[in-house]
Amino acid sequence: MAREMTSGKVLRIVIVCLVLVVLVGMSPAIVKAEVLLPSSGSISGVVENESGNPIQGAWVYAYGESGKGAHTGADGSYSITSLVAGGYVLSAEASGYATEYYDNVYAWSSATLVMVADLNDTPNTDFTLGPGVSISGVAEDESGDPIAGAWVCAEGDSFGDYYTGADGIYVITDLAPGSHTVWVEASGYASEYYDDVYDLSAATPVPVTLQNDTPNIDFALASGGSISGMVEDESGDPIEGAMVYVSEDPWGRDYTGAEGSYSITGLAAGGYVVGAKATDYSIKYYDDVYNWCSATPVTVTGSTDTANIDFALSPGVADATPPTTPVVTDDGATTASTSTIHAIWSSSDTESCVAEYQYAIGTTPGGTDLADWTSVGTDTEVTKTGLSLAVGTTYYFAVKAKNGQDLWSAVGVSDGMAVVEDATPPVSPEVTDDGAGTSSTSELHASWSSSDPESGIVEYQYAIGTTPGGTDLADWTSVGTDTQVTKTGLSLAAGTNYYFAVKAKNGQNLWSGVGVSDGIEIVTPVDATPPLTPVVTDDGTATSSTSELHATWSSSDPESGIAEYQYAIGTTPGGTDLTDWTPVGTDTQVTKTGLSLAVGTACYFAVKAKSGQDLWSGAGVSDGIAVVAEGTVQEEITPAGGAVQSTDGEITAEFPANAADGTLTVTIKYIASPSDKSTPQGFKACNTYFVIEVADASGNAVVNLSQPVTITVKYSPEDVAAAGGDPSNLVLAYCDETATDWKPLDTTVNTIDQTLSTTTTYPGTWAVLAKATENNGAPLWIWIMAAVAVLLGGGLGTYLVSKKRAVKR
Repeated sequence: MAREMTSGKVLRIVIVCLVLVVLVGMSPAIVKAEVLLPSSGSISGVVENESGNPIQGAWVYAYGESGKGAHTGADGSYSITSLVAGGYVLSAEASGYATEYYDNVYAWSSATLVMVADLNDTPNTDFTLGPGVSISGVAEDESGDPIAGAWVCAEGDSFGDYYTGADGIYVITDLAPGSHTVWVEASGYASEYYDDVYDLSAATPVPVTLQNDTPNIDFALASGGSISGMVEDESGDPIEGAMVYVSEDPWGRDYTGAEGSYSITGLAAGGYVVGAKATDYSIKYYDDVYNWCSATPVTVTGSTDTANIDFALSPGVADATPPTTPVVTDDGATTASTSTIHAIWSSSDTESCVAEYQYAIGTTPGGTDLADWTSVGTDTEVTKTGLSLAVGTTYYFAVKAKNGQDLWSAVGVSDGMAVVEDATPPVSPEVTDDGAGTSSTSELHASWSSSDPESGIVEYQYAIGTTPGGTDLADWTSVGTDTQVTKTGLSLAAGTNYYFAVKAKNGQNLWSGVGVSDGIEIVTPVDATPPLTPVVTDDGTATSSTSELHATWSSSDPESGIAEYQYAIGTTPGGTDLTDWTPVGTDTQVTKTGLSLAVGTACYFAVKAKSGQDLWSGAGVSDGIAVVAEGTVQEEITPAGGAVQSTDGEITAEFPANAADGTLTVTIKYIASPSDKSTPQGFKACNTYFVIEVADASGNAVVNLSQPVTITVKYSPEDVAAAGGDPSNLVLAYCDETATDWKPLDTTVNTIDQTLSTTTTYPGTWAVLAKATENNGAPLWIWIMAAVAVLLGGGLGTYLVSKKRAVKR
């Protein structure tokens, strides 16, 4: 062993000597080139507070080709060395102060690049930090109990986070002023954004100012629902480590264990696209599709678990080709806006669809120095605002697309848009009013057009006066980028001319000259006719609600238009005893709530219309709607015939054509067992009683129909038990209002559908009876076994429905 070690040392010495010989034989210039380190630059400066005092221990970081940082000393100075030449975004942060980017901005996208050259220092890169501000609040559950350990985040012009304590309170400090999106996550709860929403686009921004902290940004979290299931291969073996995720929820994902199971918790109620992926397997979406846009949404309700959302993954990649390279289009060759740019794009993937787009913006094709890669879901356009664009610089949008198998396309790039200086105002607007004259004394309308090819129109303002360009009727008012306005609620004088004036502002805050309409005169009213009498429609022939009624209507006035509707409700046509005349503006429907309606009452809506000349129409009246008892159905049957079903669908009356003259009103309702009806010899009472009433168009009762009606009734397990366990012993029985006993009819028993049916020409009161047989006297355990047999034979659903029906009675 000693000899081996000595030989190794000798070998190493020989190698070193050979290297030295080679170096000695080389020229001095070459040797020098081999040992020199790469050149580099630095950035230096001072970090102070707003009073000019140095801040010790502040952390300054340079983001770029070779990111590095440094802490400030007691004098507030710093120096970041060994930086590769190029452009850097610098940030400075310190406890108690809002993080800033150079030069004196709070947003990364607004930062001024700091340039570094080889062997040179970039000095005087100074920061003046302002005090940081905070957002605070409490995270509780829906019962008002605090949630400990909830993670609360605020993101906008700056970012901060905090974990709540046992009292549920959080305080996020050192935030920059500006608008922030705040959200919270907690185990077992549905994550949400402020204010009580689950969708980022619906979140309420929280404004933060330097003057005040922002308190009471509170959250009341609902118990989250969950999605669970298994991930297996095609042989049924579990796949460990597979990721299952819900694409609509950034918080929703889980990884399978050794048994292949997963559970994604804390989900808000709603529909989700669920996907599963694992190494060496293709991505699949529920239910067994590779195509993201063809997936079956999985519904989560309340705090329940949606189970058995299972996946059987196939080896390989179902879609091995990425989406097409996006075609990206910006808004032309130039723009004068220094704060906003916009682009649209398109891509496709015929196998697994485009599941996500990301965009970036840079000063070079494909660059990301202005905006790093940002997801926009499946949107195909973006408007980026709040920028600080440099005049003379060209900006490029870059877009890439991801398909349902997580394959990214190549990057598509726009042809670039140069920011140019706009020194010219917009074109003076051309303004058009509604002609030479109008009879309206309360309303004026105008439209206009203008243009600015450099920086675009960002705002219009209008005014109205009795002289061209005057503002005595309406002072200058902004309408954003709208190109028309209707001004209402005016008091215009007949014989007077009124003029619209409009001016336009471009993206460089330059105002155009004022454009003026040619004037419109208020003329003597020419509309002497009232509106047409409204046609009023309520919600059918009957309602079981005793607190709410609804109606719609229509009318017209071609001369001066409809200015107002009023409605009333009464128990007689045109009456007002339920609701007196009530204005609803120009609405053409109303739902009246909070009523106390009596069963058996007919209610009528009355509506009248007023024209622009204050002329009232006649009152139109609906045909009336009857208030019936809960569990009662009332429908019309035309001479062509038709069927009417009870509210639970278990009783059907089928009317043939010409069952009676004219249109019939048919009512079906459940009743309790009539105390004045006796059961005939050889029969016993069961559990089902109901009434069928028929009335003609005049409201008169029809007691004898021209054609037989087919009555079909679902029998219940209680009915079968009363029949000794044999459904064939059941019959339908009828009696009119004057009869005192039931009349059993020939009845067809369908044991598959579990129905009884018969035909009759007599409406009236009905019951299900059981023939008295020797089985009716069997011991109780026989009846119980018979009922169980019915339930096991498919009657369980009928049993549950019959229980519901019994409650209705």
